[in-house]
Amino acid sequence: MDISIRATVVEREETVIPYETVEVYNDQRVEGYERVLEEGEEGLSVTDYEAVYVDGELQTRSVLSVRTVEEPVDRQVEYGRSSRPQPSRGRMRGAFPRISAAGR
Repeated sequence: MDISIRATVVEREETVIPYETVEVYNDQRVEGYERVLEEGEEGLSVTDYEAVYVDGELQTRSVLSVRTVEEPVDRQVEYGRSSRPQPSRGRMRGAFPRISAAGR
């Protein structure tokens, strides 16, 4: 007589959800400009399985549930598109020599 040991267990598996990189183009910035607006964050999903083992060997494995525990956050990078720099809104400094009133 052969006796087999059959065990049914629930197994849990965590999976990292990678984030995407989103490119944001800005016509107000010169070409070559690059700045990270928001760092990306990976998400997490959890899958529960029902696994059946006979004499210690996996026979079947079926998905019971899949759920997202944490959504990924996209990484956002801003890129410049303008072919020339935008004019400054501030005062110009050092562009012209100072003329002293005493030197007249």
